[in-house]
Amino acid sequence: MIKNYIIGKRSNLSKNLKKIIPNSILISLKEKKDVERLLKEKKRYNIIFNNFYPVSRLNKISTNNLDTFVNETIAMSAFFLKRLNYRLVNKILYTSSSSVYDSIENTKFSKDTFNRKLYASLKLSNEKLFLNTANLKKVQCHIIRLFNLYGGEDNFSIIQKIVNCHLYKNKFILFNNGDGIRDFINVADVCNIYKSILRTKINLPHYLDLGSGCGTSIRSILDYTKFPQKKIIHKKTNFDETFSSIADVDWLNKINFKGKFDSALETFLKKKIKKRITGRMIRFQNEKKNRIETNNEGVVIYGAGNAGKQIYHELIKNKENILFFIDDDINLNNNSFNNIKIISYDYFKKIKKFYSINKIIFSIPSIKEQKEKIILNNLKKDNFDVRVIPSKKFLTSSILSLNDLRFLNLEQSINLENLKFDRIDYFNHKKVLVTGGAGSIGSEICRQLIRQKCKKVFCLDNNEYGIYKIRDLIDKTKKIDMILGDVTNYDFLVNFLKTHKVDTVIHCAAYKHVNILENNLQQAIQNNTIGTYNLCKASLENNADFLLISTDKAVEPTSVLGYSKRAAENVTRYFSAKNSKKIVNIVRFGNVIGSSGSAIPNFLNQINNDLPITITHKKASRYFMSINQACYLVLKTFDLKIRNKVFFLEMGKPIFIYDLVKKLINLKKRILPNYSPIIKMSGLQKGEKLKEVLYFRNKKNKTQNKMIYYLNEKEINSVKIEYYLKKILLGINTLSNKSLKNFIIKISGLN
Repeated sequence: MIKNYIIGKRSNLSKNLKKIIPNSILISLKEKKDVERLLKEKKRYNIIFNNFYPVSRLNKISTNNLDTFVNETIAMSAFFLKRLNYRLVNKILYTSSSSVYDSIENTKFSKDTFNRKLYASLKLSNEKLFLNTANLKKVQCHIIRLFNLYGGEDNFSIIQKIVNCHLYKNKFILFNNGDGIRDFINVADVCNIYKSILRTKINLPHYLDLGSGCGTSIRSILDYTKFPQKKIIHKKTNFDETFSSIADVDWLNKINFKGKFDSALETFLKKKIKKRITGRMIRFQNEKKNRIETNNEGVVIYGAGNAGKQIYHELIKNKENILFFIDDDINLNNNSFNNIKIISYDYFKKIKKFYSINKIIFSIPSIKEQKEKIILNNLKKDNFDVRVIPSKKFLTSSILSLNDLRFLNLEQSINLENLKFDRIDYFNHKKVLVTGGAGSIGSEICRQLIRQKCKKVFCLDNNEYGIYKIRDLIDKTKKIDMILGDVTNYDFLVNFLKTHKVDTVIHCAAYKHVNILENNLQQAIQNNTIGTYNLCKASLENNADFLLISTDKAVEPTSVLGYSKRAAENVTRYFSAKNSKKIVNIVRFGNVIGSSGSAIPNFLNQINNDLPITITHKKASRYFMSINQACYLVLKTFDLKIRNKVFFLEMGKPIFIYDLVKKLINLKKRILPNYSPIIKMSGLQKGEKLKEVLYFRNKKNKTQNKMIYYLNEKEINSVKIEYYLKKILLGINTLSNKSLKNFIIKISGLN
């Protein structure tokens, strides 16, 4: 059996590796006999290098002991690597740290509190030293960027500090409210993964993140363990720290590691604190690749005035990399803002080929329309994703948000008309509840509502992480509250509407993915149909207007999604037939550009990553509209003073998906003339249609808004609706899928 030399005797990780990995030997670089034992080895062996300056002593680094710090970091590593006999070395695992991701600052210098960046940058240097040496010697080497370790013989981690404070009833110091999200992994899991890496014959990347792949905040851990509030000491610091740090652990699938990361921390805390704890703590998944190196990829801001500077701050808050500003004012050219260069458009044309520009944000709200059009057309000739902040006319505040940006590039590709956004008088002084508020449609409706003269907007969703992600709305205005709740909970809805005296309910909450719902019938009916029943009933009982957001899939439905949404429409019409005083309307529309799960982002991902482009059918067609256009028209229906109708939006002519893909390919070819993708026809999936329609054979009626129509549908059969609704409501958890589907089809077909 091959030996495993673990360098660094004292560390918690080393001691646990010794227990879990067979035939392991701990050695210290400070003990001559240990080093000699390794150098005299005659058989092949692995090396796990854990030796580095202790994190617990970082705040003690000064000019008096810098030599010790450097010696115990990179100098000792170099001396060790120089003496190895590489003919006997099988694999080298160098234990690095997730702190390296915060080791390089892109735009400005900040104070290095507690020498954290100094520590991280030397870790990064050690990574390069080990990897370069291993490459020269043709030895397999992996750099393991370890996230936050806990468990074992641990007396230093934040998790152990929380445990100790619980056990000994000590006070706990909480910095910056504990909102930063961190990835915690148990030392036992780490050791088992190390063992798998040493044994596997699969080619793994040189750099490996090692964490659980999900994060939580210190605040969430304290709440979960029911830490006494009076024992928490709140302190603010000037730490320049990353808000969210979560490991990218997709590589673990290659070694078939089956760790139960999702509950490991909770299990550990229950065992250590020795008291009954229920529930789960809030968890966040990794959503991006972790990066270190500065690069030429990022965002360009067109306009270095007040609006551009506010957009800059929004981008920085969202961890975006800003390349430079463009401005036509010669007095601003060759200057900078927060170390970001301001250049002319002429100079931009010369240097643009050296950059990978994700998007250009046009931020001159006061510019004349004709001049704006010329600039945007020039930018879009190069296939840039151009986004434009709203004109001054529509802004109600000097505070701008990234969510105000209009998605123009693709809209132009499919010839959609740009709308002018006006005030909607209906919403003056109204309290509005938006369900599904964390989703694509719901969140955009919330953003547009806070620009109206609403008294209050309640953004309700059952997706905790979704609410967390759109918290920027709260930062901008006190007009909106984020509510965690579920439309399937009738009592909660009644109490909420009554307590907050809600005037209007806009119901966006729905499951909407055709293929997923085909195998989840009960959940589709529970959420889409019963949820609508609960909310519409509760709204009218509390004297609130009600609007249901529906879909083209509800017209002549063929899928579970279509049946559940058509049934939701008929349930809404059932209540509207019983009511003549309040607005009870339905708005139906097709696909929106940029919504979660929509086709266009998927096509762009395939094109940008040189993957085969998958299309269901060459003659498949769909309606498209931009998300901000669709949401504005939804809100505009309230000003039409037409009650108890089914509206649908003018979405132009349906677009053949194949033709749209060809347009996107041609745009790509302007940049890469040799681009030649493979287009695959996957065939229509169960429940999918070849083409969508927005209304049945009945006649559409015009309104005063040329983009909105309404339908005179046949009278609903209330008796049969009640009959089948009762069966579903009483049997949703007990009926077979066959019975449920039969009843939902009955409701969806009742006119």
